[in-house]
Amino acid sequence: MSDELIDNGSISEHTVDLTYKNGLSFTGNTRLLGFIVILMGPIAIFTGDVAGLVIGPVLVLGGGFVLTSQYGTDICLSNKYVREYNKVFFIKTGKWRTTAPYTDICITKIGKTQTRADMTGAVSTEIDVSKNEVYLFTSDHRKRFLLKVCKSAKEAAKIADELAEKLDKKVAIFSPKLSSATKARLQRRR
Repeated sequence: MSDELIDNGSISEHTVDLTYKNGLSFTGNTRLLGFIVILMGPIAIFTGDVAGLVIGPVLVLGGGFVLTSQYGTDICLSNKYVREYNKVFFIKTGKWRTTAPYTDICITKIGKTQTRADMTGAVSTEIDVSKNEVYLFTSDHRKRFLLKVCKSAKEAAKIADELAEKLDKKVAIFSPKLSSATKARLQRRR
């Protein structure tokens, strides 16, 4: 249980000391579709009928939502609070959380390499599409909070070290503790 008061102003009022933009909410194809929908909006408006005047702005707003939607993390170093945010247009939303239950900062690698070939199939190239993600973890590594998505392991290690110092956490190797239910399930498989 937290020792903070419910009406404490520092719970909801935070200054953002660090912001990490972690990525776009939608993939490239969806963003392309959003752009096409935006272009259809003015066409619908200029058709002149009442339906076009209603549907046109909706198409522009919907396409704008898809194109501008992104996510990231804000960090308040003075109170040691973090929030994952979603940003649409210029509006950020997200709930602040204390970092007290999180003791470790870990780096996890997600993804792998992809092989791409030219049209003839004679020349192939391997492309690393993995991401290194920096997380806050509880001591048992069962609960996590995303801090930063990095393209390289060096960048992730640098950010993990910096944040560990600033948030007074320790950098650890990701090793989740198995629950008794998971251990029993693994025993049945053997």
